[in-house]
Amino acid sequence: MLYIHHVVSLSKDALIADGQVLHQLQGDSLSETITTLYRSLGISYPKFFKMDLLSKAAFLATEVLVQILGDIEDKDRVATVLTTSNGCMDVDEKFEASRTELASPALFVYTLPNIMLGEICIRNQFKGEQMCTLSEQLDIPFTAFYVTDLLQQRNTAACLCGFAEAYGDQLDVRLIWVSAEPKGEPFTPEQLSSIFN
Repeated sequence: MLYIHHVVSLSKDALIADGQVLHQLQGDSLSETITTLYRSLGISYPKFFKMDLLSKAAFLATEVLVQILGDIEDKDRVATVLTTSNGCMDVDEKFEASRTELASPALFVYTLPNIMLGEICIRNQFKGEQMCTLSEQLDIPFTAFYVTDLLQQRNTAACLCGFAEAYGDQLDVRLIWVSAEPKGEPFTPEQLSSIFN
């Protein structure tokens, strides 16, 4: 049996971990809200300011989750499986606009949604399987199957998985930590539905 150890969610209104509101949020834009949260969390990671909005949002939720977890053993076997609906559309639009003069290489690097996985994994030294899917919402049956397969058949110790969206005025990041350690709620399609629907 697999278990969901922690749940972290980030919206325009709040950062919540395991049902507890850690920060009430506000700002004139998503960018301002996310930057204010970064500063209030006391994180020192200068590369954060080069990231696109989606990467920043997923990065911050992961930072909180990792702080709650404490020491993570066997980082070489931690998988990262995330879904996003609009991917990197925010930076895609900025990159397209920059092409009217001279296309920006600083923007181009973030024109793939899986770059958020790279940012998370580089920061936390997770070296397991990484996958980013595009879908309007988390595909519960697929996610349940895929994460279960990773943990039971593919030599994976734990999995960071969930949904991340940061585009326009939408901010919706919901991340869970799953492993075989008997702690927390069972990792079932029903439990996933209660978190992600």
